Amino acid sequence: MRDTIIGSIEQCRNAGIRTIMCTGDNIDTAIAISKNAQILQEDEEDNEYACMTGAQFRDEVGGIKKITVDG
Repeated sequence: MRDTIIGSIEQCRNAGIRTIMCTGDNIDTAIAISKNAQILQEDEEDNEYACMTGAQFRDEVGGIKKITVDG
């Protein structure tokens, strides 16, 4: 991980910007990376929505909706 990542995440947090990471990695790998980058904070670890798989996310938002545009 680049040395500047943690500082950048902290700058965003101080500016009121919430950093969200989206990755295709295994959930355990994604959690480890987000902890190392300090995206996932200790007080967020028990939040069931802090880290989730794509399938869990789709279930939470009501599935995938296909939108077609005529014309």
